[in-house]
Amino acid sequence: MKPTFQLLCITALALFAMVGCSADPQATATPPAATLETITLLTEPAPAEACDDALAQGTLVPDPRSGLALATGAERTPVMWPFGYSARLVDGQIELVDGSGTFLAREGDTVQVGGGFGANGLFYACAGVERL
Repeated sequence: MKPTFQLLCITALALFAMVGCSADPQATATPPAATLETITLLTEPAPAEACDDALAQGTLVPDPRSGLALATGAERTPVMWPFGYSARLVDGQIELVDGSGTFLAREGDTVQVGGGFGANGLFYACAGVERL
């Protein structure tokens, strides 16, 4: 073999070895999609045309009937949330989200919301939850 050809072969082998050793198989792998658990939230079936003017305040707590309820001391009030609202489980806590996907509050936050009580014991919330 000619010295030039040998040098070319050695250079090519060295280059292939460097490329193979420097490639990080994890760097090219697509990370798994984040799993987001949706929580069933009791919501109005359609946008409200009017809203009562009562004001409720409490701490957001999980509730089997409405998904998220308002708690004040030992009392828990299930809520009929406005049309389009939803809830999701993030880092082990339930988050309340409005119809546009904007985070409003999470489990354990104190909030106030306008609305009114129905004969069924639910508080019918208006859009616009305020975190205190």
